[in-house]
Amino acid sequence: ATYIYSASISYPHSKIAGIGIIFDAEVEFKAILEDSFPKDKKGFSLFIDKDRKIIATNSADLQILDTLDIDTKYITTNKEEQKTYFINFNHISYIMSIASSAGYREYKNSDNYHNEIYAVTFIEL
Repeated sequence: ATYIYSASISYPHSKIAGIGIIFDAEVEFKAILEDSFPKDKKGFSLFIDKDRKIIATNSADLQILDTLDIDTKYITTNKEEQKTYFINFNHISYIMSIASSAGYREYKNSDNYHNEIYAVTFIEL
């Protein structure tokens, strides 16, 4: 699993080169999820797409490319919005927080690239 970002380099009005960045998504995303999860809590975090497909997870019980079994009403299209819910997932009560990615630097902000990604965290009650 990877993300590849590319861009052309212009001088002054013509394309003269290109640059590509390869992001090892499986390794890096899992590290982000593990590092950002509260150390004193039980639960898990994920990155999902708008169809609830799992892109990354730090849960041993969930697999990449599976569909997260939550209602679609939790998926927001507003990049500024973060929401928190009380939810029962797999017979365990959690506080679930979900937020849409606002992008990274120029990616998904000024380049017309649309790839809706959501960060989801489940903290056991």
